[in-house]
Amino acid sequence: MEIVILLGIPLLILLIAWYQNEYDMTVRKGKKFGERENRSVTFKKHKFDKKQAEENDKAYKRWKEARESNLEQTTQAKLEKKTLPDDYYKSEKYQKFCEERARKYNEAVNEGRIAGEVKKIGGGLVGSQKEEVFYGERGGRYRIRYNKDGAPYRDYF
Repeated sequence: MEIVILLGIPLLILLIAWYQNEYDMTVRKGKKFGERENRSVTFKKHKFDKKQAEENDKAYKRWKEARESNLEQTTQAKLEKKTLPDDYYKSEKYQKFCEERARKYNEAVNEGRIAGEVKKIGGGLVGSQKEEVFYGERGGRYRIRYNKDGAPYRDYF
C-alpha cells in the first residue's frame, strides 16, 4: 500500500503539471483546449482545383479509348493471321499427308512401338463438352476441366 502511495503521488503531480502547461499554451494562442492545429501538410499540396480535375479526367478518357482501340486492333490482327491458306486443307497434298500419317500410326501400334489409344481415367472433358478457352480479369487464359471425382477446376496455360 505504501508503494502505491509513493509512486502514485508523483505521477499525479506530473499529470497536473502537464495539463496546466497544455492549457496555458493553448490559451495564449487564443484557442480552446483540445483543438488541434497540426493538420496534414500534404492535404493542401495535393488538392486539385476543378479545372485540373476535369483536364485529368479528359486525358484519362482519351488514353483509355486509345488503349481499347489498340487492343481491339491487335486481337483482330492475331485472329486474322494464318500460317496456311484454307485451300491447303482441301488439296491432294494434305489428303496424302493425312493418309500417310494414319498408316504409319497404325503400323507403330501393330508393332507395339506405341500404345495406341489410351482410355483416360478421370480428368479432361465431360460428355459432349467442347474445349473452351476463358480469359480471367487480368488476361490469364484457362480452361474448365474436371478431376477424377468430377469436381471442376481451372487449368491455366
